[in-house]
Amino acid sequence: MWVRLHLKHGLRRALYTVLALAWSSGISFYLLSRFVTIEGEFGPQKHPWQYPVLQLHGACAFLLLMSAGALLLNHIPVAWRTARSRVSGLLLTSLVATMVLSAWCLYYVGDDEVRGWLANGHAACGVTLPLLLAWHVIVGRRHAPSRSQERGTGPAPKS
Repeated sequence: MWVRLHLKHGLRRALYTVLALAWSSGISFYLLSRFVTIEGEFGPQKHPWQYPVLQLHGACAFLLLMSAGALLLNHIPVAWRTARSRVSGLLLTSLVATMVLSAWCLYYVGDDEVRGWLANGHAACGVTLPLLLAWHVIVGRRHAPSRSQERGTGPAPKS
């Protein structure tokens, strides 16, 4: 039996929008924090957009955590039973879990050297996420049944 695993159009659009906002705000914050300083009254200081961009990134992270919870309850269990896209799904889930853990550590770890490593790792995972998500979607679409197979009017899928 074939099961459609794609997300509903509205949910998919909302998820991709929040992901794009999180990605762009994360990259912006990383670049602002690493490479941009302005000349202030008492010498070089952080760019004034750095903190608002981080706030936007944090807000997106909360929305993405809720989305991840919804996916854990709905998409992942059904997808696991179909055995389609398991490798890309496991890698994507592992990457998201790594990002959540590294974000939590960035919030609570006080050691500057450790925070530097965490920030670089978190940024590397964040840059990788859209590529892995695109691969997961492409693999999923490649293994998805055609509309005629879903209705039972087309040829049976090959195993």
